[in-house]
Amino acid sequence: MGKRAVASQQKEVEAKSHDSFLRRAQRSIKPLVEGDFWPQSEREESTSSLIKLSNDSAANLLSVRTAFPFMLFADTLKIDKQKLTVVHNKFLRSSQTSSIRLKDLRNVQTVLGPIFGSIILTSQHFLNNTQTLNFLRRKDAIYAQRLLQGFMVAHDAGIDTNEVEEATLLKLLNKIGKENI
Repeated sequence: MGKRAVASQQKEVEAKSHDSFLRRAQRSIKPLVEGDFWPQSEREESTSSLIKLSNDSAANLLSVRTAFPFMLFADTLKIDKQKLTVVHNKFLRSSQTSSIRLKDLRNVQTVLGPIFGSIILTSQHFLNNTQTLNFLRRKDAIYAQRLLQGFMVAHDAGIDTNEVEEATLLKLLNKIGKENI
């Protein structure tokens, strides 16, 4: 099979899994919101809002991993429209996960070398106030910093990024982050 055929099959599988995810989400939320204490219209609006929010958070805008030979158990940085997640893998099936809302991110710093880079994230909610990911590929560290910087500028300006299409959002945030570095 050609690359395009495989890519189209992957998109079909992703679309089917996304549809089944929506159906499962609707079935699992329905018993929670049914009751006499909420009017029917409010229940439907709240359910649809919650499903939309869960769909937005399920799609990662960016996911980068540390380089294998230098980090035996790769750490991961994931960014979606709502939050930033840092996963530090310690040993086999043992990890530490930290998630924060993008609104709460205070500073993004990169340290770049010729091949690798590090990202240092600062938030008021981190236990020691920083999270560091070392041995990221240089281009991944730069791109992650631009996206996060773009999110910080957009949130400071009071712009809601939830309603923007994913591809457009990535381009705009990259441009904003690049211009503000």
